[in-house]
Amino acid sequence: MMIKRGMIAAGMGLLLSAGSSVAAEQSTGWYFGATGGQSQADLDKGEFDAIVEDAFFFAGTPILSGSSDLDDKDVSWSLFGGYRFSPYLAVEASYIDLGTAEYRATGTVDPPGPVPSVNASYGADFEVSGFTAAAVAAVPVGEMFDLHGQVGVLFADMEFSQRLAATGAGSFSDSFSSDSRDFFFGLGAGLSIGAQWSLNLDWQRFKDVGDEDETGETDIDRISLGVIYRL
Repeated sequence: MMIKRGMIAAGMGLLLSAGSSVAAEQSTGWYFGATGGQSQADLDKGEFDAIVEDAFFFAGTPILSGSSDLDDKDVSWSLFGGYRFSPYLAVEASYIDLGTAEYRATGTVDPPGPVPSVNASYGADFEVSGFTAAAVAAVPVGEMFDLHGQVGVLFADMEFSQRLAATGAGSFSDSFSSDSRDFFFGLGAGLSIGAQWSLNLDWQRFKDVGDEDETGETDIDRISLGVIYRL
């Protein structure tokens, strides 16, 4: 009986060792994936309202009445790839589209001259996309879950476009763009599905995206669900 127990113990040891080697191998190497979710820019509708009011006032066309709306949320997606050195550390690069924030205002204004009032509208769009490079640290929780965090740099391309229109005066449009390098960080959780697939739920914050002089800057928060395939 002692011999049989010893053989069983030895066999179990070899099996566990082999299983550990496979798990370690699966936790390293290249991986690729895609995410989809929602982004939200840290914009203030009141600031936009004040800018529009001041612009019309100093142009000699004060606003008589109006309304405005700010949609600071949009669909966001990314494609990414990385290399995991161990179950705890990886590097990752991605292309990410952070969507577009939109401000719209309409109303009536008092133009110079005999015309008492005309309809006017103003719109502004902020569109952000770019490439990222990040370091990812993970903590396995059991065999199927992990908690992870990332820090990195967003090489952002921000496009700011605006359009102004008034009855009888036609319309005017303009656009600006800026390239910037912006810090970001994030937290998330992962669920392994088999040996090669996993799902991730992540939150990220991109700090001071844009250029203060050209397009202005804003923080952008993002929450997303991603799928990962490990080679």
